[in-house]
Amino acid sequence: MDFLGIAAIAAPYLAKGADALAGTIGEKLGGLVGELFRLVTEKFKGDDSAEQALAGVQERPDSKAKQLALQAAIAEKMEDDAAFAEEIKRLVDSIRKEGKGLAFDQRGQTVHGSQTNIAGDVHGPVFSGEFKGPVAMGGDAIDFRGSKGAVFKPTGQVSQHFGDINIGYSGAKVPPEDHKKSRKIKALFLASNPKGTAILELDREVREITEKIRAAEHRDSIDLISAWAVRPNDLLQLLNQHKPQIVHFSGHGSESGEIILSDSRGEQKPVNPAAITALFKTLKGSIQVVILNACYSRLQAEAIRQVIDCAIGMNDSIKDEAAIVFAASFYRAIGFGLSVKQAFDQGIVALLLEGIPEENKPELLVKDGVDPEKIVLIAPDEK
Repeated sequence: MDFLGIAAIAAPYLAKGADALAGTIGEKLGGLVGELFRLVTEKFKGDDSAEQALAGVQERPDSKAKQLALQAAIAEKMEDDAAFAEEIKRLVDSIRKEGKGLAFDQRGQTVHGSQTNIAGDVHGPVFSGEFKGPVAMGGDAIDFRGSKGAVFKPTGQVSQHFGDINIGYSGAKVPPEDHKKSRKIKALFLASNPKGTAILELDREVREITEKIRAAEHRDSIDLISAWAVRPNDLLQLLNQHKPQIVHFSGHGSESGEIILSDSRGEQKPVNPAAITALFKTLKGSIQVVILNACYSRLQAEAIRQVIDCAIGMNDSIKDEAAIVFAASFYRAIGFGLSVKQAFDQGIVALLLEGIPEENKPELLVKDGVDPEKIVLIAPDEK
């Protein structure tokens, strides 16, 4: 199981806390949860964003967004610290072993709100009370990890997707609005770091973006496609081939507004704004957002927004760290179903939270008559 999978199992225990669970899950299991809580709390010390993620999920333990934020924070720490990762895995394995046959008992309850993460092994009925709402990925309740047995007496449609068995039961008709899915979008990441230019952490940028997408609510709705050492002719091929909604260029830009691609020998190949505008005018297709994560790319963005609804460019040189933090936070917000404007704003807030003084460099430019608040790339569609 990967880091995020382990973190997903740990998160609900951290949300509830050892004291709150002691009466339900027993003294030994409560002790393991307490050890897990202390380990994570100590690791998070001094990291404001991680501490906020933990505090947020304790304040609202049933919030899916806060659960996912905590999962991402744990997974990031595990990836950076092998010893910490090993301890988390050990505790999660012990908790799962000790908790076999146990679950957070929902019997006899009437559940009206969201219910997240029944993390134990369930050998009997889970919801024997009245349940108002669907149980499914994307519904009001998710993640029946490791569960066995029956889910019954619902007042809505139940579909159990996690565990050793799949059970479907329709106790009542559910209105169409309760069954929504997010359409899948493609984000095409174009990287170029030709010879003679400063080395950029483009691989790290892709990794950070990928992690933020994986921690988002609609993580399965974003297909991130990357292409490296991109040459001018590759642009035609890639846009025709993938038909993306987001086009993201990461690399170098010149003060005159050119972006720097590679030629067939890996040398620098500048491309001016007029050429890029012509490209998008010809191949705009489904593209709604173009991100130019490169120095001095505002001129390019200004030209692109004549033919594409939204373009993001940098009005000055920008350092790797700022570019990565901004981009990763932008995609996370898109993955939570927010608008392009909200995603842009969250990218700026992420820079402020990290204390990176470059929050004024990214600019969002839009086509005349377009409201970026209304452009939501992963809005749920009626089924």
